Amino acid sequence: MRINSLSMENFTRYEKSEVSFPSKVNVLVARNAEGKTSIVDAVTYALTGRCARTDGAGRGAEAMIRTGEKEAQVSVSISANGDNDYTLGRKIPGGFWMTGHEASQKNLQEFLYQVIGADQGAVTAALNTFDFLWLKPDEQKSLLFNLLGLSFETDDVKRSIAGEIDEDRVEAEGLLGAAPLSLFDGTGNTYANLYQHFYDLRRNYKRRLKELGAFEPLVVKDMPPRAEVADKLEILQRERTEKEQQAREIKAGVERRVFLESELEEIEEELKEVGAAPEDAEKAQAKASEMRSKAVSKTDESMRLMKAAEGLASAAANKACPLAPGFVTCPLGKAKRDGLVEEIEKASMTLDSEIRSLEEKAYKLAERFGDVRDGAKLEGRALEIKREIESLPMVPDSILPFEIDNLATRIEKGKSILEEIDQAAGARQAMEAVTEERTRLSGHVDLLERLVEVTSPKGIPGRLLAETVGPLEKLANERLSLLTGGQYSLHFEVSPWGIQVTHDGSTSDVGRLSSSERMRIGIILQDAVSRLSGLRVMMIDNCDVLDPGNRALLIETLTTIKDDYDSIIVMSTRGPGSIENPHIEGLSVFEISEGQIEEVK
Repeated sequence: MRINSLSMENFTRYEKSEVSFPSKVNVLVARNAEGKTSIVDAVTYALTGRCARTDGAGRGAEAMIRTGEKEAQVSVSISANGDNDYTLGRKIPGGFWMTGHEASQKNLQEFLYQVIGADQGAVTAALNTFDFLWLKPDEQKSLLFNLLGLSFETDDVKRSIAGEIDEDRVEAEGLLGAAPLSLFDGTGNTYANLYQHFYDLRRNYKRRLKELGAFEPLVVKDMPPRAEVADKLEILQRERTEKEQQAREIKAGVERRVFLESELEEIEEELKEVGAAPEDAEKAQAKASEMRSKAVSKTDESMRLMKAAEGLASAAANKACPLAPGFVTCPLGKAKRDGLVEEIEKASMTLDSEIRSLEEKAYKLAERFGDVRDGAKLEGRALEIKREIESLPMVPDSILPFEIDNLATRIEKGKSILEEIDQAAGARQAMEAVTEERTRLSGHVDLLERLVEVTSPKGIPGRLLAETVGPLEKLANERLSLLTGGQYSLHFEVSPWGIQVTHDGSTSDVGRLSSSERMRIGIILQDAVSRLSGLRVMMIDNCDVLDPGNRALLIETLTTIKDDYDSIIVMSTRGPGSIENPHIEGLSVFEISEGQIEEVK
């Protein structure tokens, strides 16, 4: 990718400025705070939508708007994809465009990365000398993995990991299949994601194993077979039920005896009142019947007398003979008729008295001797009661309650034994479950140990790095030798990951280097990223940290390697004198002053 030109409007200190880059190596010189770093930020922001002054999502870009203005714009013209030219730019706040292309900002950004053949990480690392050094170790490895063209497709990663664990391949494939799909992001981070996932799983399983180790089971003593105890308990319960039924029956029999004895006593009293033999009772019944018949006859006679008295009274009133009324006049005088009526009434009263006497005598006979059939019934019932009483117990069984209580005690003891047996069985089951769970978890922990090992930096990722960074390390050292006059060399430490630098026989990591040394290492790594990604572009800022001799070596190195690049842009701080163009082929010099960029001829 060649950067042809850059245009800025109200961007940081630039009100309106445009610069074209005619050479492969372009050196921009300015005093401190004149806007050198803004050039790097403008190009990076235009290409990726983020830069060193924003966060990873591009937030905070408003801070790059020139003081007093409401919006800013940056645009670049590039050549890529077979020397095709593309002009693109961004507005702050919001807005991304490419000349001749209409699409959403997201689709435009994806198209741009396709055009230049690299993603955001590679572009940023190629445009910023220290970007690769600032990345976290995992991010450095992920970027290198991607640049080196390694495949991190989900199926490839799963096959690679499962292939490391032949003895438990099926179980390993199961755990890999259960891992969240979000862990397989298609980059070198996949192994780091899986490493953390399996590490956390292993920790959780180990914690569970530790908890199970603290499990204290119940002390299980020897117990008789449950079925045997249950059978004996069933026999005891059945025996108690029978005894209780027997006790209820005896109690009911005693209560029945008391009731029958009372009933018998009442019958015997009734029989005393009947008081005669059956033949006497029959005679008394016949006599009483005769008396009732006489009473009925006399009642009829009394009724006739009363009617005769009524006839005489009526004849006296009508003066007619009661024997032939209407034909014969009654020959009796009043006194004679009245006397006759009086005699008739007296006779009727006498009959009534006799009737009452007969009825009373009949009643007394009935009351005295009773109904012969009732007496027979009483005798028969008394006989039945006596027979039933003979079959009933006289008092409750005094032994049964004790036998029932004894059975109840034995039953409770049997239930207690059954409960103990069940508790013992539960304890054994719990112990078996714990043992089974321990075995299962232990197997998982062992497998996870292998998965953690395989996905760790020393596992597959380490081997991949070891196999791929060798050529990269060789290439980097060739360029580092140019840049440092052969005084420095670097080494990619795979596990633990790091970059070791050797100088004068002493080796240290990058963090312990001086600013000048880190600057030169950063340029070499920037060069590696640019060439691996195929970007063929590099922007170098902060050259003022290099002393004059190392700056001269940098320019010499860049002019030596310029044919490997389409664009190299270098920011340098000017000295006290005037700026001069060394007139080196393929190198242009620019001066930045008061927000303007002018080429030095």
